[in-house]
Amino acid sequence: MTLTTDDEVRGVRRIFLLALAAALAAAGVTLGIELSHEASSRAQPSLMPATFREPGFADGTLHLRQQTTVPGRVRMHRLHTGKSSGSVVYVVVRCDTGTATVRLGGLTSAQACSGRPVGLVRLTLAKGGAALQVTVNHPQRHDWAIGLYR
Repeated sequence: MTLTTDDEVRGVRRIFLLALAAALAAAGVTLGIELSHEASSRAQPSLMPATFREPGFADGTLHLRQQTTVPGRVRMHRLHTGKSSGSVVYVVVRCDTGTATVRLGGLTSAQACSGRPVGLVRLTLAKGGAALQVTVNHPQRHDWAIGLYR
């Protein structure tokens, strides 16, 4: 097929430009979706250190096994320690205002919030682990965190 008239050449140019514009629009949409997924899937920075030491609370260095980040406006969180019967778990909290309390059945332990991680209680787990309730008595200025260490 040979193009002989200016109208035919213009028609081909229009089709080419429309196809190019559609491809650029699709690429832009795809890029936008990928960037939004990347931003939302980034891991939050850990509020709890990978290792923890507090003289008088634990002998030696403890290692983080589980962390839960709680929004600052939420004052209570429940978590389960896991089912490692006979193992020792150290409950550590990081909050910035008021007092943090951990409850296990009728037992409680509390510490003042300081903005840094602080040890709350050492537990030797029974069969099936333990269901803990951790509370702060005031809303926090920032997210707060609970860490289980071993």
